[in-house]
Amino acid sequence: MKWNEFSFTEQRNLGRWKSAYGKDEGPQLWQQAEAHFHVCETQFAELLGQIGDAMVGQMSRALDPVADLYVGRKGDAAVLDFDDLLLRAMHS
Repeated sequence: MKWNEFSFTEQRNLGRWKSAYGKDEGPQLWQQAEAHFHVCETQFAELLGQIGDAMVGQMSRALDPVADLYVGRKGDAAVLDFDDLLLRAMHS
């Protein structure tokens, strides 16, 4: 992982694979490791997206009472906001 980021550091160590497993088998194993790396990277990005979706959903539900209070206060004050104007323009 990169420092203070949610992304992986690309591995560039073909030479180490060659020295550990030889010049014939090393590159093949390195390619397999690269394929696994990209699968992990893709799955991690998908996981972060799912976490973000869940957080947005929870935050939206938590803010529903605030939005309801805003609509109530707006009605008590007999004022319109931009969304109200857009809705009235669409329905007329």
